[in-house]
Amino acid sequence: MNNLAGMYVVAKQQDKARQLFDEAAQRIEEQQFVHANADQIIHNTIFAFEDAREFEQALIWRRKWLTHVGKTAGVESTLYAGELASLGLSLLQQKKWSEAKTELRECLVIREKSQPNEWTTFRTQSLLGGSLLGQEKYGEAEPLLLAGYEGIKKQENAIPPAARIRLNEAIDRLIELYAATGKPDELKKWQIEREKLGTTLDKF
Repeated sequence: MNNLAGMYVVAKQQDKARQLFDEAAQRIEEQQFVHANADQIIHNTIFAFEDAREFEQALIWRRKWLTHVGKTAGVESTLYAGELASLGLSLLQQKKWSEAKTELRECLVIREKSQPNEWTTFRTQSLLGGSLLGQEKYGEAEPLLLAGYEGIKKQENAIPPAARIRLNEAIDRLIELYAATGKPDELKKWQIEREKLGTTLDKF
């Protein structure tokens, strides 16, 4: 089912693909997610629903998979933290700021304990700051956004080339913060930094 759904994606028959991905995911769930390809199938299903902007259905599968990972890998594992981060990002993209904050704060606690110097931990700081920014809690957002960007920047060489855009995104949140709070000097500073960063990233 999963492989056939993938062929439907290639053929741009997204409705058929989504239906098959979902059916495959349901079969996996019936087996309590015990399947060699469970991770791939569930995430294919999630991405298919998100691509169709059927976010609520995607969130259902994200939460089911999060629960499974918590039971199997443990709620303090890096795998669980990764799923929390993905869920938090999805909620941010839907502007569900309060829900995103809950998931991202839990993720940050795990990552600060187990991976304190990883760039993904600093990105989580920035994302959590973004959830507070969306709620207009600027005072709480600012230190997280600053620490998140600085941490990512220090770990720049460890970031996979395909993920270097995360630096841009972290600066964009700072620009949004200082535009919203009416701090022109800070706004200009980060706009200049954003321009420099764009030039740097073009080299990769």
